[in-house]
Amino acid sequence: MRCGTISAVFFSACLLLGCDKNDDSTAPPPQPPLPRADLNLYRPTTQQLLSGPRKALFLELAPITLQVPTGWTLKTGSDTLPFTVEGATPTDDVVIAVSAGHSITAVQEKKLEAAASDDVRRQPDLMKQPDVRDITGGKLIEQLILDPPAAMEPNSATPTTEPIQTMQWIFTICIPADDGNSFTTYDLRFLGMTIKQYKADQAFLRSVIDSLRYTPGTDTMPK
Repeated sequence: MRCGTISAVFFSACLLLGCDKNDDSTAPPPQPPLPRADLNLYRPTTQQLLSGPRKALFLELAPITLQVPTGWTLKTGSDTLPFTVEGATPTDDVVIAVSAGHSITAVQEKKLEAAASDDVRRQPDLMKQPDVRDITGGKLIEQLILDPPAAMEPNSATPTTEPIQTMQWIFTICIPADDGNSFTTYDLRFLGMTIKQYKADQAFLRSVIDSLRYTPGTDTMPK
């Protein structure tokens, strides 16, 4: 009698715990991983960057100061690329190489201005007018040079591929030398910029360039 009671209890427990050996039920299939959040969703918008707080960033190799978003930094690199300004934009991250000053003649400076006008004629859809203007203590000259499409990038929307069109976007600061016949120049060069990013981020990036100030007398790194 006692053994029968124990057997009945054990049988009831098996039913409750699902320990029937002949049970053909299977575990539910594993769920696919949740899609990774699109990092671009967390990028600042153009309006946030235009109206958000900024800080003064001194460029070390050049007596130049920019007003940049607080998240942007000046980074130390290699001997060939000692300093870069880096930060986020609405489209991608941007890298601006800062060059040490070098000397050019007045004739070479005029050629830079002429090249800026040529850029407008070659790319009227990208540049409406050359950015050649006076700044305190010198002159700012913009150049925009398209690189030939080379690398191919898969397009997720179609099975075909699209060429990556990159460009050289350069701002040269020309500071007259004491002899009156030459200039000391400093370059800010956007690295790896695509036409797509240029078109999307141009308004914000130009606001950074517009904040450029020549700060003579400020200590710079040895050339």
